[in-house]
Amino acid sequence: MQFLLLDSRGVIQQGGELTQSQLEGLASFCTADGPPLVIALHHPPVALDVPWLDSDIGMPVPILLSNREAFIDTITPARFRLRGVFFGHVHRAFQVVQSGIFFSSAPSIFGQLKTWPELTEPVLATEEAPGYCLVTIDEQRTVVQQYSFARAASERVAAELQKTCSTL
Repeated sequence: MQFLLLDSRGVIQQGGELTQSQLEGLASFCTADGPPLVIALHHPPVALDVPWLDSDIGMPVPILLSNREAFIDTITPARFRLRGVFFGHVHRAFQVVQSGIFFSSAPSIFGQLKTWPELTEPVLATEEAPGYCLVTIDEQRTVVQQYSFARAASERVAAELQKTCSTL
């Protein structure tokens, strides 16, 4: 099994971006033949059907990977051996299948943000507990199990996140 961890912080902008050099290096691993492959990066490499996430409306920095099309094109040759592309940055669990590739994010361990399709700005989901995912990967499949932390801890964390969100 191969694991590729990509630094998606970008060189020029504060939002997510992979450099041309990173994409070229990634391409050398993303061939049709080889062992099962797992890729992880911070910024979402796929649109999530949430206006404020997908278009960066009202956000101080972009949320999505800016060159996500080039990323998808680069990893597509390995799609039959890719066990998943895992990302963060969205404070919410998402699962997306695009171009035959499984993409997944875990809930935030700090606090969740609401992502209803009609929302045009981030809204704290104070009713939801922080969480995490347990991911099991083998030669044939990927299993993602989602868990939440205790409610008392999540209320304290939600209050902290609310303070942080109000400064944006």
